Amino acid sequence: MKGLLWSHINENMVLRKSHTKTGFAVEHDLKLHLTVLEEIELGNREANRPVIISKATGAPDKNRKFTERWRKFAEQGRQGHTALITYF
Repeated sequence: MKGLLWSHINENMVLRKSHTKTGFAVEHDLKLHLTVLEEIELGNREANRPVIISKATGAPDKNRKFTERWRKFAEQGRQGHTALITYF
């Protein structure tokens, strides 16, 4: 399964994953991101399940659909909109 899985996040809340396109190893300490930790607590943390799923279908979004939604959200942030927008 592609994408971010719960198994990529260890017990110390460190995310380790190879970038899908480049293979470059990525590591993030999620303890430095409190809002991320809050969202993680809400998730179904089965090891080989995706972290990001669609609320509408309960399944991972197709890559293109997720990219479209994320791009829209990121663009609004870049333009200075600070309100949280729920897409999922």
